[in-house]
Amino acid sequence: MISYRRLTLIFSLLFLISCRQEQKDPPGFIRGQEVIRASTDTVTSQTMMPSEVGDSSWIEDLNDLEENLFGKFYGERATFYIIPDPGTEIYDKPVRTITLYYLDGKHSKTKYVLEGNIADDLINDYRKFNIRGFDEKNRQLLKTEKIYSRKKRRWILNARLDNYEIQWILGNNSRARMRVNVNDSLAPYEYSVRDLDYEKRLTRIEKEESD
Repeated sequence: MISYRRLTLIFSLLFLISCRQEQKDPPGFIRGQEVIRASTDTVTSQTMMPSEVGDSSWIEDLNDLEENLFGKFYGERATFYIIPDPGTEIYDKPVRTITLYYLDGKHSKTKYVLEGNIADDLINDYRKFNIRGFDEKNRQLLKTEKIYSRKKRRWILNARLDNYEIQWILGNNSRARMRVNVNDSLAPYEYSVRDLDYEKRLTRIEKEESD
């Protein structure tokens, strides 16, 4: 006789298999005025690598950050650190700089300036996203051409896109952003993760400190 525990395991496996089968065909995307919602899958991951906002475990000693202090603003309630040439990679793309943003002592945002574009890697791992063009050319491409295509079992963004932003909501806590502008020599590829309420908290701090 099959035990309740084993029966539960069987049903769980069957559910996972059915989910994988449902993910074969992408549902397409919905066009909008400025922001287009797209999906290469029906599944959204709840975490974003390489680190979540607030997770500083990858820093050996937070005291070492003081030598990378960029500045303290708004009554020292907003603190920014810039780490040049950190010697790390994201999806095999070298990181030029890491900027850490602290609001009222809490790590609230991390921004990476990269040597290469990781947008294709991200949309393959994190399937539901919003994409926005930052000039007329890219807005028109998003309205008239395919956003992505399938190649060698991977999703690939339209190669003609060169000035755009992709965003993901990660669970209930954070937002990830990939900003690509190939004409920006200083920061052509920026990837960041921040608290969902980061902008609201920063605006509140600005207002409180200016009163």
